[in-house]
Amino acid sequence: MSGLEARPRFTKNNSPQELSAVRRHAKRALERPRGRKSHGRHQTARVHHGARRCSSGVAARGAGTAGAIRRAEDIAPLLEALKGRADALYVASDPLLNTNRIRINTLALGARLPTMHGVRDYVEAGGLMSYGTNIVNQYRRAADYTDKILRGAKPGELPVEQPTKFDLVINLTTAKALGLTVSDKLLSLADEVIE
Repeated sequence: MSGLEARPRFTKNNSPQELSAVRRHAKRALERPRGRKSHGRHQTARVHHGARRCSSGVAARGAGTAGAIRRAEDIAPLLEALKGRADALYVASDPLLNTNRIRINTLALGARLPTMHGVRDYVEAGGLMSYGTNIVNQYRRAADYTDKILRGAKPGELPVEQPTKFDLVINLTTAKALGLTVSDKLLSLADEVIE
């Protein structure tokens, strides 16, 4: 089952603590634990967990009630089933969803569902926003590790590192198409704004 999930509802009544909890759990959803085969399933579980832990004003609505995506043909019916039942959509990183990211964003836009992603490629393909690790920085760190190993360091003695650089990317074209206004404060926090 791929990770396409309905996003929690945010209102003006959300407390700073609730929003902080959602951000914290969303950040954890982007971390891949060792031994997991499906990163998308892990992200989906973490989003559900984060949404359940938040109190008033945050309602979790999962795609699990509408069905699972096991192949590309499942995408359109699932998004159709979410019309009117979800306020936004979180799309997890998954090979099937990555291959169909343009289709997902097009269908979500047609259903008037803003989309949140963990990878910037999805935003470049028409998604509303993403918050996730900086892939280029991760490749640089991998190159540093490779260099150390080629110079004689023992892999078992090298420390395990977690991502430290995260990027917020916002697509203003999609926001305008959805009739959403992105606050100046959020735009100032963004690492990149696509216009």
